[in-house]
Amino acid sequence: MLNNATLTSIAKGISQIPIEDIRLQSKCKKKFVVDKSFCAEYGIKPNSFKNTVRKMLKDEEIGSVYDCSMSVKDNLCLLNEMGIKVSKTKLYDWCKENGINTKGTARKESAPIKVMDCCRCGAFINNSLSSSCLTSVVS
Repeated sequence: MLNNATLTSIAKGISQIPIEDIRLQSKCKKKFVVDKSFCAEYGIKPNSFKNTVRKMLKDEEIGSVYDCSMSVKDNLCLLNEMGIKVSKTKLYDWCKENGINTKGTARKESAPIKVMDCCRCGAFINNSLSSSCLTSVVS
């Protein structure tokens, strides 16, 4: 039971520990920190910039693992097995943003043909190819 005597002994014990030795544990580590002065300079709200960066990081993470030769359902399982938390809706949205066909083999006439459509498209993110992918495709 927590009473005044217990609280007093805890406080005395903590007050004898040097402040440098006290380590507070946070629930999760931040992946990145938004520079508020940068946001103020460019007229961007820090939260919206944070969400934009978070989306870019998640898109990059999905793109590094996504396999165009597999179904969306199989890719979803693969991503979850690798510890990448992504919902089915987010994965379908990502495929749509990157022009990846999710409905059978027929391609819409209006959809542009991507270089990486029928192969592993890990370096294909937001309609662009990374330089490492370009060298492997060209050579």
